[in-house]
Amino acid sequence: LKSFYNLNKITLKEIVHELILQRDVDFHGNIIRFYGITKFESGIESIVNTTKNYLMVMEYADNGTLRDYLKNNFHRLTWDDKYSLAYQLACSVLCLH
Repeated sequence: LKSFYNLNKITLKEIVHELILQRDVDFHGNIIRFYGITKFESGIESIVNTTKNYLMVMEYADNGTLRDYLKNNFHRLTWDDKYSLAYQLACSVLCLH
């Protein structure tokens, strides 16, 4: 889940732009899938807090973020693994541009 809190700081236009970007690259195998967006409400806090909070529902990544994965596993990766990850990352970036 990716959260958008305090929409007064993040404009609706930026959120819509991110949603469009995510939808446009949703076909690529190396990019986390986007499933939808939902409003987040949490008990009494949602009644008191008038700020709207939204969550993007994304595909679950077993190993967390790429940063976390590399931080925890870099020393175990072979050069072939590192090359493969770099190649996949380059393909993903190419898809974004």
